[in-house]
Order: sequence, then structure tokens, then C-alpha cells
Amino acid sequence: MSCAIKVPRQTIATVIELHENYGTGKGKGPPAAVYEYNVEGKTHTIRRATDKYCQIGEKFNMVYDSLKEDRVKFLMPVFLSGEKTSHTNGVIINWEGEGYLSYFTYTYSVEGQMYKRDQKYFTDQKYLGEQRIMARDTLKKRVLFDVEYLNENPKRAVLHPEKPILQ
Repeated sequence: MSCAIKVPRQTIATVIELHENYGTGKGKGPPAAVYEYNVEGKTHTIRRATDKYCQIGEKFNMVYDSLKEDRVKFLMPVFLSGEKTSHTNGVIINWEGEGYLSYFTYTYSVEGQMYKRDQKYFTDQKYLGEQRIMARDTLKKRVLFDVEYLNENPKRAVLHPEKPILQ
């Protein structure tokens, strides 16, 4: 769904269900997640395609149109202030996309266990703010980045492209 957000507002969306496929009716399709978010005290849910590494309980910054609350764009994955997290190093192993939105796949290790994640990357200041902007070329040149993960479920993680680890 193409969504032109006319009057943007931001909130947090949480993954509450995962499904094996998006259910397009044309073969299997990509995995899907059901996200829950609140707008002015009203709870909304929306089903969207996701990556195969998505986790229940994962949270995302989300922009919605205040004129039409089901018109949404998911931004970066986030942790809430009360969630206990730790940090490790991650390596970007794949990069896809052009323009303001692209996707990367990265790996990281926690206590000897290797994990793999996909993550969206926005380069548009309109959505992320200056501290999250990093040129794609710079991202490609740097190998290691800070990865924050949830202590109780290390599969839930966020690579911070604005925090390269210089070697």
C-alpha cells in the first residue's frame, strides 16, 4: 500500500502476532506480522509483510496520518526505556534498496550464539532526525556497528547505523 501521509504523528507499534505468510493469495508470499498501536487512547491493529527474523514483542517507531490512522509507515525498531538491553558488535552482510529507504541484513553474536536480523534504514531527515542520518556509502565502508539487544531475548536487536565502531 502506498501511503501519502498528509498530517504525520508518531507513536510506537508492537508486534503481537507473526504469520508464516502475508496471505496474498498468489503463492506463499513473505512472512507477516500484526502490529498494535494506540492513537489518542484507541488501539489499532494492522497486518503487514515483515522479515523472517521478526519477533513478537518487537517495537517500532511508527508514523501515522492523523487524518487516517491506518495509513502508516514503520521506521526504526526501538527499545522502551524500561527494557533491559546490552550491546555487542554487528556486521552488515547485505544491503538492498536505493533512495530514502533501504534494507540491510546484519549478524551479531551474544554469548557465543550467532544471530541474523534484517532492518530498514532511512536516510530522510523528515522521518529520523539528524542523529540517525548516515550516508549509505559510509555505511558500506565501515564494517562493525553497535548492536543493542534485549537481555531476555537476544533475537530482538537493533543495529545502530549512527554508531560505527572504528577499527
